[in-house]
Amino acid sequence: MSIQGLRTVIGYFAYTSRMDVFCDGEACVIAGSKQAIKEYIAHNSSPQDSSYITKKTRFGEIMRGVNFGAAYCFNQEVYNRFYPLAQKTDFPLRKWKIPLRKWKIG
Repeated sequence: MSIQGLRTVIGYFAYTSRMDVFCDGEACVIAGSKQAIKEYIAHNSSPQDSSYITKKTRFGEIMRGVNFGAAYCFNQEVYNRFYPLAQKTDFPLRKWKIPLRKWKIG
């Protein structure tokens, strides 16, 4: 895997502190755009949770997390960016069929 591949932006995540990352269950939510992660947070958290900061996440960061046992929740846009890069690694993968459902907003 090239350095450029590791630096490829996969999507966005949200956090309030280093130890408080926005998750859906046990999985860190990664969305394809800042707007998508903000909409997901707005729909799936209480009003007092509006202090989330959004940040880009790169392929190398995701793979480092996976290697430490982290779980991630991707939307289709993120998965479409992640999978081709992951295929170029020695990480054991299988192609997942993601159900086509939109995050319900509002």
